[in-house]
Amino acid sequence: MDEVNPSITELKLKACIVAIYVTGFVISSQSLVPRSRE
Repeated sequence: MDEVNPSITELKLKACIVAIYVTGFVISSQSLVPRSRE
């Protein structure tokens, strides 16, 4: 099925990469917020 719809596999890979990037950005931003307030 992956060979029939390679675009779906690419979308899944991009979605995973974006999810990891966004998660890391959110965690880093949350850790920086209390430091800037203090």
